[in-house]
Amino acid sequence: MRKIFILTILLVSAAACSKTDFQESDRAIRLALSVDDIDVTTRVVEADPYVGAAFSKEHPFNTDVWFTLTPGDYSHDPSQNEELSIPVHTILSHTGSDGTDAMYEGKNIMYPLDENQVEQNPVFCVGFYPANEAKPDENEGMVEWNNNNWIQDSQDDNVVTHAITGQQDLMFADLMKGNYNTNFGTQEFKHLLTWVKINVIATSVEAANAWGMVNSLSIEGSKNTVQIKLTDTFGASSDISFIGVPFTLQTVDEGNPKELNIRGTLAGSVLCCPPGPKSETDATVGYWISVQTVNVSEPKKVFVPITWEDPNDADSSGKLLIINLYFNEVSVVSGVCSLSYWENTSEDLFLEKVE
Repeated sequence: MRKIFILTILLVSAAACSKTDFQESDRAIRLALSVDDIDVTTRVVEADPYVGAAFSKEHPFNTDVWFTLTPGDYSHDPSQNEELSIPVHTILSHTGSDGTDAMYEGKNIMYPLDENQVEQNPVFCVGFYPANEAKPDENEGMVEWNNNNWIQDSQDDNVVTHAITGQQDLMFADLMKGNYNTNFGTQEFKHLLTWVKINVIATSVEAANAWGMVNSLSIEGSKNTVQIKLTDTFGASSDISFIGVPFTLQTVDEGNPKELNIRGTLAGSVLCCPPGPKSETDATVGYWISVQTVNVSEPKKVFVPITWEDPNDADSSGKLLIINLYFNEVSVVSGVCSLSYWENTSEDLFLEKVE
C-alpha cells in the first residue's frame, strides 16, 4: 500500500471547538504534534542516530510557525497587536504528544475575542521545518540568523527561500485558519525535496575489476534553493519552485570509496530538488550522474531518465527515487530509475544533526 511520508501537526486550543460562553482562559492557541506511522531512525553522516518518532526534552521536534491576521502579511511584528502577539514568527519545540502552547517571549499567542461578535475573527498560519535557529552576535550583543535558514527578502515579503544541502529535509505547511469558535484543524507538513538513493552494480566480475572501486559519485546540475511564494488568499496554494545556481550534490566522497560488485552496493543518498529536463532542447526528465572510479579517473557522466507510471502523478516531492548504475567491462555505464513513496520505515533519512 503506497503511503506518502507526512509529518502532521494538529493545532488545537484548550477549549472545545464550538463555544457559546466566551472564556478569556480559552483563548490560548495550543499545538499538539502527531506523527503518523513513522518509525524512522534519522541521521546525518557520522552523526549519532536520532529517533524521529521519540520526541523528548533531549530531542525536541522544532517547527517554525508564522501567525498572521491577514493572509499575505507574513511580517514579524508582535507589537502591532500586543494583546495577541500577532503577527509573529515563533518556534514550537515539541517534546511529547500532549501538545505545546504557542508562545512568544514567554507570552501565550492568543485568538482574537470580541464578546460583541458571535463569529470571532480568524488567525492564519503557515509552518516550516526545520525551525530557524538564531546565533548571538558577540560584537553587538544582538541576535542574527544562521545562514542556513528560511529567509524572507524583507520582513513583510511573501517570498521565502531555503538552501538545499543534500543532507537536510525541508517541509512546509500551507496556509490554514482558525478562530476562537472553531480552532485550527490539522496542519500537514509535506516534504519539498526528493530523496534519491544511488546503487552501483557491476554486470560481471570483469567489469568490477576493470572499473575498480567507486571514488566519486554525484548528482550534477541540481538547483540549490527552494522558493515558496506564500499565498495571500485562504484556500489558494502557495507556489513552490526550485531556483538558484546548479550545483553538485556529492553522494560518495573521495577518500571513502564504495565497492563495486555484481551484488550491488548502496553508494549513497541525498535529498535534492526534483529531476529536471535533460537539456534546453530535450525535455526528458531525469538526473545527470557523474561517476569516477579508481581505475577510470576521468569522470563519466550519464543521464538517468525518470519514467512515471502515471503522467498525472509526476511530482517527485516527498518520493524516493532509486537509481541503479550498471557498469560494463567495456567502460560503459548506464542507469535506470524506479519510483517509490517514502514508506520503508527502516530506511535512514538525512536530517539536520541534533546537537
